[in-house]
Amino acid sequence: MSRTCGPREAEILHEMRAKGFRPGVIYEIGAAPGSWSESIHALLPGADYHLFAPPTACDAPAAGAGPARAFKHHSDWLAGVSHQAAPDRNVERTPARGLQMAVAATYRPSGNFRVLESPSARNRLGEYAQERGLPAPDVVMIDCEGQESRILGPSVSGVKSAKILFLEVRLQSREESPATNLSEIVEILRPEGLSLVELAQPRYDEKRRLCSVLAIFLSERLPERIWSAAVQRGPAEAAPTALRVRELARTLAALTFEPGGHDLAGERRDRDKSARPVLQDADVIVSHVEVNEKHGVGVLLQRMFGRAPNIIALRSRDLYEGRQQFGAWSALVSHQKKSRDAVFSEVLDTFGDSTAKRVLSVPFFPDDVYTAIAVKEIFGIPMCAYIMDDQNVHERGISDSLLRELLAKSSLRLAISPEIRVAYERKYGLPMAFMPPLAPAHLIPAKLQIPDVSIEPSSGVMIGNIWSPRWFELLRATVRGSGVTLEWCSQGDHRHLKFEKESLVADGIVPHEPPPDVDLVRILRKSCFAVLPSGTLDEADDRWSLSQFSLPSRLVYLFATSHIPVLVLGSERSAAARFVEQFGIGLVAGYERKRFQDAVREITQREINLAMRKRAFEIAPRFTDAGAADWLWQSLARGGPVDRRFEDLMPPELPDLSRALAAPPRAPQAGAPPEDR
Repeated sequence: MSRTCGPREAEILHEMRAKGFRPGVIYEIGAAPGSWSESIHALLPGADYHLFAPPTACDAPAAGAGPARAFKHHSDWLAGVSHQAAPDRNVERTPARGLQMAVAATYRPSGNFRVLESPSARNRLGEYAQERGLPAPDVVMIDCEGQESRILGPSVSGVKSAKILFLEVRLQSREESPATNLSEIVEILRPEGLSLVELAQPRYDEKRRLCSVLAIFLSERLPERIWSAAVQRGPAEAAPTALRVRELARTLAALTFEPGGHDLAGERRDRDKSARPVLQDADVIVSHVEVNEKHGVGVLLQRMFGRAPNIIALRSRDLYEGRQQFGAWSALVSHQKKSRDAVFSEVLDTFGDSTAKRVLSVPFFPDDVYTAIAVKEIFGIPMCAYIMDDQNVHERGISDSLLRELLAKSSLRLAISPEIRVAYERKYGLPMAFMPPLAPAHLIPAKLQIPDVSIEPSSGVMIGNIWSPRWFELLRATVRGSGVTLEWCSQGDHRHLKFEKESLVADGIVPHEPPPDVDLVRILRKSCFAVLPSGTLDEADDRWSLSQFSLPSRLVYLFATSHIPVLVLGSERSAAARFVEQFGIGLVAGYERKRFQDAVREITQREINLAMRKRAFEIAPRFTDAGAADWLWQSLARGGPVDRRFEDLMPPELPDLSRALAAPPRAPQAGAPPEDR
């Protein structure tokens, strides 16, 4: 469907013309009613214009419209479409046989109008142009609503002579026309020396969703002076809208995906859109798996946004049988190495008639990043990136280029721990703000919690999951025979841990189904101390990145709701160990029985235990989840934290991460479960 020439097309053609580019032949494919060619004729009056349009749309301009010039009209490649000529036109028709591939019309403003229907069964531009003896084009404009690859064909002989090609990329599929497969077009044109250099002129529908962009291809045969005139503009010349267009260009131009994509057997795509409410200006939250109480990211998101009514929750994988407890509606959006334009179409299709106001990305898998960026660009909305897990500095689940794009496109960048903040700031040179895990406001007590003196000091508690099999085995070996009993409350998935309950109890670790929050907090407040397993940060640590960078949300939950002192097992350089030592709310011990026993004796001494509880009582209100969602959204609107409530919780001395940053990156583990915070 033809449109007038846009500002970027006119700008490029003008700059190229100023450098000596004089196209003689211009093709407009999908031309009805020829508005694009009409609008650039003043800029390139000496060119010969060939317009290709569907038979039903082939029409001549009104008599006397514009200067006397010749336009050669041919049809699009549509099967089974009969041409209905206007009765007041002078029509000459040649009957079609088989596939109606082309209708050629030549007219002048006087109104002479001749239609030729091709008897050829071929449906490629190259064959048709050769058969008709058409001159080779210098400039090509294509706007065919998803039919581009069919029209061009694998040989692209009809446009291989072009020096510049404009392609209208449709990102929304409709029943009558599919979305444009830009990556396929790029691969078709690349062997002919036509390279994608820019995407421009984003267009939005009535719901403010991105529906199309203009792809600009230049030929490698162009002289350097003309090439540079077309694609190079200094930052001083770029208006804010142009900057946004170039951001969009970088987004869609990345046409290849991360290695190591996944194929989800039996994956459910939550495609029953009829059951979804239509939300306007929704808050979109993109995470990796279902949001529920089974893992830490799910718990945190529920705490922060669980009561918000206007949330769309998107995820890239199902690890909990589709059990979702979050959002007005949710969907699984898995891209599986699709091209970037296909991702945009997928996200548009997922949203249906819903629209978005802002987006929060909590990335773990590459697909999480692709989806969040697509949502941001489709709706032209601000984005916040909240890094809760390292998948780039030590782990390599997400590539540098992709994460850099996410961070650069985010108006607000948050880190869940001081370690993540320091590491990502140093690597990418972009400011990060600290936002730690938070505890439920209604469970943070107003009075200091001190257990009864009759509590058995050799009995402690553990809560949450243990995602590392090695940590689990080290914990068992440490507790076994120590005389200490740990009551373990966890509702997580233990498929990766191999144990029999009887043998675990014999080691001194007693597993329990977790009670409701109120009852769990009551148990914690009656307990003398808690144990939190962490990593060893040595070569044998199978969750090194989690140990080094992640601040477990259960640690905050423990001290904020019950003031219980926490004994962290593992390296003193872990994020959890540094946290308890910074605030004086616990101790750190290695996975050695003697050190563990000594630490338990120390942490249960009444004076030490009471001092740690008092410090926990003092800082607990600063970790409340009350108003956390509003703080995040207001900070996003501002482009930085609206106050220092979390910034003041950063340690006075930043952690030394030289060893972490120098360590060789680790390839992603196939099927690794999400971390429990």
